[in-house]
Amino acid sequence: MLEEPSRFETILATFRAAFPEPPADRLERDLRQAIAQLMARGLVVTVP
Repeated sequence: MLEEPSRFETILATFRAAFPEPPADRLERDLRQAIAQLMARGLVVTVP
């Protein structure tokens, strides 16, 4: 999923579709934290 550049909103929509049970705000928070951890390790980068 993250092999190609994607907007956060697109990634979030995919996760919401795959995991509809958790509250939307919790899912977004968890996803932001996970991406931040991947970025801190250099495993995910941002592209302009």
